[in-house]
Amino acid sequence: MTHAVSDGTSIADQIKSLVAADEVQLPPLPEVAIRVQELLGQETSSMRELGELLSQDPAIVASLMRLANSASFGGLGRIENLNAAVQRIGLREVGAIVMGMSLKGHFKNGSASKLQILETLWDHSVTTAFASRTIARRMGERAEQAFLAGLLHDCGKVLVLTAIDHLESRGLNVKLSPAVIHELMCSLHAELGHRVLVEWGLPEDVAEVALKHPTFSPGGDDLLLAVQAANLITKKLGFHLDPDPEMDVLEQPVIDELGLDDVTIATMMIDMEDHLEEMKNLF
Repeated sequence: MTHAVSDGTSIADQIKSLVAADEVQLPPLPEVAIRVQELLGQETSSMRELGELLSQDPAIVASLMRLANSASFGGLGRIENLNAAVQRIGLREVGAIVMGMSLKGHFKNGSASKLQILETLWDHSVTTAFASRTIARRMGERAEQAFLAGLLHDCGKVLVLTAIDHLESRGLNVKLSPAVIHELMCSLHAELGHRVLVEWGLPEDVAEVALKHPTFSPGGDDLLLAVQAANLITKKLGFHLDPDPEMDVLEQPVIDELGLDDVTIATMMIDMEDHLEEMKNLF
């Protein structure tokens, strides 16, 4: 279905034009997130250097301490200082976590009518990130990249909502129903999300996941497959804009491609349900 504004141009095309002209964009990443990514991109980066950088932001320190002592990371004893927390979590995964903390504000900036959508998107992004990390670890893949890719895979939907707010502020004379907003997010978010992540200078493989995750293809990159599988699991659990609690996850092609069995899937879903509030509160 094509929805048009007063000049006959489809709303989808209007949104893409606004983004291409930089009239609508997501806020840039906070300086601390950029500096952490730069530091981790250096071959000689160390935990000491990362700790010194992070110590300048008390909110990040507090979140990392909670994370290091959480059931999600399951340490043997309680961590009492930042350097020990960074060591337990790991350099690369700290980078992904800091990105998550930096992005949370992007899921709160919107019109009142869209706040519920943004909150659901944030819950979905966080749970997909943790599920992607778990799947990647089982596959022997890069857990921190999987976490980051899962966290960011739907960021294009936030940009679509921002663009719709912009159009409405300009006097758009079409009342967009929730169904139309959902349709626009689904059709545009992969392309626009990829654009955002490239502009932010994030790793190419993470940006590619944002672009390709809506469509499963056999033989795909393992990072992409991990996020696609995690996305299905969160959909089954209800942490999704389009939940499907009746879906048989084991019948989905990506699950078969990854060789995930029913015991593994059931264990992951139980763990996610048990730790959901903890996951959300970490950010």
